[in-house]
Amino acid sequence: MQLRRTWLPYITLVATLVFTLLSSYNAATTAKAKDELRFNSEVERAQEDIKNRLDTYITLLRGTSGLFAASYEVRQPEFHAYVQRLQLQKRYPGIQGIGFSIRTRPEEIAQLIERMKKEGKQNFTLRPQLPIRNEYYPIIYLEPSSKRNQAAIGYDMFSEARRRLAMERARDNGVPAVSGKVILVQEIDKHKQAGFLIYVPVYRNGTIPDTVFERRKELLGFVYGPFRADDLIKGIFIKSNKPTVNFEIYDTAVTSARNLLHSSQGSNFGKAYQGGYFTKAKNLDIAGRTWSIVFTSSPEMDTNLEIRQVPYFLVGGVLLSLLLFFITRSLVRARLEAEKSETRFRTLMEQSPLSTAIFSPQGKFIRVNQAWEELWGVKLKDAEHYNVFHDKQLREKGVMNYVKSAFAGKPQKIPPVLYDAGKNLEPSRIIQKWIQAYIYPLKDEIGNIREVVVIHEDITQSKLAAEALTQSNEKLALLYSMSSSLLLYREPKEYISGIFRQLAHHLELEIYINYLLDKESKRLKLHCYSGLNENFAKQIKWQEIGEKISGIVAQKKESVVIDNVQQSSDEKVQMIRSLGINAYACYPLLSNDELIGTLCFGIRNRPHFNANELALMQVVCDLVATALERENLLNKLQHQTEELTQANRQKDEFLATLSHELRTPLNSLLVCIY
Repeated sequence: MQLRRTWLPYITLVATLVFTLLSSYNAATTAKAKDELRFNSEVERAQEDIKNRLDTYITLLRGTSGLFAASYEVRQPEFHAYVQRLQLQKRYPGIQGIGFSIRTRPEEIAQLIERMKKEGKQNFTLRPQLPIRNEYYPIIYLEPSSKRNQAAIGYDMFSEARRRLAMERARDNGVPAVSGKVILVQEIDKHKQAGFLIYVPVYRNGTIPDTVFERRKELLGFVYGPFRADDLIKGIFIKSNKPTVNFEIYDTAVTSARNLLHSSQGSNFGKAYQGGYFTKAKNLDIAGRTWSIVFTSSPEMDTNLEIRQVPYFLVGGVLLSLLLFFITRSLVRARLEAEKSETRFRTLMEQSPLSTAIFSPQGKFIRVNQAWEELWGVKLKDAEHYNVFHDKQLREKGVMNYVKSAFAGKPQKIPPVLYDAGKNLEPSRIIQKWIQAYIYPLKDEIGNIREVVVIHEDITQSKLAAEALTQSNEKLALLYSMSSSLLLYREPKEYISGIFRQLAHHLELEIYINYLLDKESKRLKLHCYSGLNENFAKQIKWQEIGEKISGIVAQKKESVVIDNVQQSSDEKVQMIRSLGINAYACYPLLSNDELIGTLCFGIRNRPHFNANELALMQVVCDLVATALERENLLNKLQHQTEELTQANRQKDEFLATLSHELRTPLNSLLVCIY
């Protein structure tokens, strides 16, 4: 084997030289196809950039129309603030601005002029007003408020044919529409660029009517965007690499000079270039209008044809063949050393007390050690079907990203996770274990991943101990809080409601029902509750002793716990089953074995309570019973105090009367004596 490996560098040299010669020949014959493919790729990129940017502007205009849908009447300050937040010149270079033209009847012109003057447009005029038309669409808002845009304020776009056609199409179809080639009103310089506009209709009530008649009737105006064609193309490619193809954009499918919107020749994207090895015409649909774009290869592309690179490719291939020869010879030597190191690694792995598994790059087991088999209770031969990339548990528990990252070449420490081996490693009897895993790749001499090592550490006992300690601390804190609040609440309802809020957060409870024993009627009366509607509470206001769950608990003075309520056919649980409850627990409230009432709890998201939850609810019920008994004692004490006060008052009145009656005859005797 070692002898064969020593011949490998020479075989590689011969093979790469032959491959270089064949590749050079193929490169020469396929150069034209590659150049054409590159040209087509540049065409697609440029076309996609133009389309995506225009789609972005249309979306931007749609969003602005939402401003008018949210508010029936938008004023200049609101529109200015909204567009200013968009930061058009910074984030959306190429758009001249965003404006709004309002639908105006002839009789509404004076009112509109007065409104615009109130909004700060003192020189606002509607133009042209002649000839007189049934409706006008003057521009009342156009932001940002540049010198160019100010020149367009008041202009009725409906008065010009190409603009009107686009506005009518947008109005009748309820969708954005682009106009034909126009000269914008903003063209105040000597050099005027070709331009176009995109209109988005705005209807009253913010919705698009169903019929054309209703759309024409309910039209409020248009949110629109004016575009200077040359500035638009410059803005599209200002932050990306400029296209390596020249192109001309026509606003229709007919490529005539009068329909030309933009030509990259002589613009900011390149000097005039006659010819071009490749030429291609593409159609682009923009808001219901078809543009034609004629692409031609640029001088840079024509001077960099693949055929001219073939000699360099040949020389480079020969040099690369020699380089591979020396690299391969070095790798063969390194491989021999790596095999010795691998033997030592296998010995260490087999004797390691840590669970260790080695996977192939495809995610299949290669080998495991004895500690792994003992940890998971399964032999390697029984896990040959397992693939780590198909493990649903790892995806559900958020571990798969760590696994993929490690298989991609980056060592990972996987957070502790509760793993059920019985779902994936049959016939394993291990149900669930908390595992802390470490995963790292083993690479070969040239950096390719050869194997992936996973080391598992069983932390189940420590995890369970930590969870038990946390639950115990939470329970103690909860009981302490409830006990502390026992003396703070004067009213039992407040105390019970406060306890339920704490307990509901801790146990995910959704309802509670508290009944108190009415001693006169010998029935249970609804005292307080949560999670029930008022009508239902009225229906269950009274409960007979011995009937329904609360009545049975009151009669026997014993708690009742019902699991899987929705699967029960018992008539006694019909009431709580109608509430969608899945688990229900009801406890008697006792004081010295004397019934005070009942307290019941229910949940919908689980079929049963666990033992710790039931024990905690029992303690809570004892606290509630104590609070109720304390309230009864306070009421009795207050009543006795009032009786004693009344008796003392009657005693004082009697003594005062007696003293007066005795003093009257004695006064007569004293008079006689003296």
